[in-house]
Amino acid sequence: MYDLSAKFNTFYTSKVVLSQDEQNKLHQKANLNIQRLKDGLKEYNKDNDTNYVIQETCVQGSVAMSTVVQNDDNDYDIDVAIVFDKEDLGDKGALATRNMVAAALKDKTKQFNTAPKVKTSCVRVSYAEGYHIDFAIYRRTYNESLECWEYEHSGSEWTKRDLRGLTDWFKEKNDLSDGKLRKVVRLSKMFCKSREIWKNMPSGLLQTVV
Repeated sequence: MYDLSAKFNTFYTSKVVLSQDEQNKLHQKANLNIQRLKDGLKEYNKDNDTNYVIQETCVQGSVAMSTVVQNDDNDYDIDVAIVFDKEDLGDKGALATRNMVAAALKDKTKQFNTAPKVKTSCVRVSYAEGYHIDFAIYRRTYNESLECWEYEHSGSEWTKRDLRGLTDWFKEKNDLSDGKLRKVVRLSKMFCKSREIWKNMPSGLLQTVV
């Protein structure tokens, strides 16, 4: 039987894997927009006599797990978690918190074609080139008995969620597989988007978990 492994590996490295330079650009865009949000919050606080402060940030999803694959349309989803102290937010609801974040971003993203969009589980900043940043909003409280922070995600309501759990799990399993898990996820993602007529394919998150 003819050995196609060399050609398959060439396809994987040249057509599937996102170059390190491109991965660095995604992280740079995340950091740039985190700073925009922080700057916007300062002005929001001044205008509204509030004192909201971002306590933690972390990149999540495919960028954090390095499972992003090449995309001719630059339709890259960059997930960033933004964490506030629950005490600072007071009784502010999940939707009201997302609206506050969108308002803080609005004046700092006037150069964008579209204003920040409040979605069910995030606030989205979209680039004309195709990139988009999804800010997932969290609040945290310190559990004295367990001596750790506990997090709640802003969706339709506040719900408990492990901020870094999925990323840590994936990295551990990938290390145990000697890097093969990341390769399988990348190939699965590329396969699922290889035909324009294929609609409603599993999301990248679902593919990663499966």
